[in-house]
Amino acid sequence: MESIYVPVLNRISSDCVVMDDEFKHIRALRININERMMITNGMGLSVIAELRSIDKKSASFSIIEELPTTNENYFNSSLVVGILDNKDRMEFAIEKAVEFGINSIYPLQSRYTQKSKTNAARLISKSISAMKQCKRSYLPEIFDPINMKSLKAISANFSQVVLLDESGMKPSLETKLESILIIVGPEGGFSSEEIKEMTSWKNLTTWSLGNRRLRAETAVITGLTLINHLMDSQ
Repeated sequence: MESIYVPVLNRISSDCVVMDDEFKHIRALRININERMMITNGMGLSVIAELRSIDKKSASFSIIEELPTTNENYFNSSLVVGILDNKDRMEFAIEKAVEFGINSIYPLQSRYTQKSKTNAARLISKSISAMKQCKRSYLPEIFDPINMKSLKAISANFSQVVLLDESGMKPSLETKLESILIIVGPEGGFSSEEIKEMTSWKNLTTWSLGNRRLRAETAVITGLTLINHLMDSQ
């Protein structure tokens, strides 16, 4: 069953009209009358709906049943990633983070980042696509770029903060956590001063992902794979 994103979906209406980009998606999928799809509003509400009518600009669905929250982790996980100079790699990292169940994403400006801004519309588009692919009920929030000072304040809200760094320890979690924040640096990594500052935080631990230096997007995938595995193993 395919999934589409309709942010105006609510529990009050018994039907749902789909337009614009998602309507184009329906057209591309060649969904027929009486076929069913999963529709999510990206805020926790997902339903099964049946296509009732379609014209040149919109499609109308009847809501059949509400689904329980689907394909979400039982814990809160967030990603901080240094803004990558290569936009394709940045988008790839965000897309894969969404597939791994991330709840929020903070692009980071640090000493060695080459860019100070991101293409927010593109990152959101990639997130929506990944959310639909995985049939998630929540669309992760992508924040405006933050700096190191803001990161310190944000990190205090998490049970555990994990910094991925070559000098770190073997990845492990001692207990189940309500929330976890993973930090991945930009192409040039973090400066020694930035690492010293972060390692002074009481709730931060440093993980090594092996002897080989990984690209940032690879570190995102590897780190989130480990977190999901370790949390599910508790």
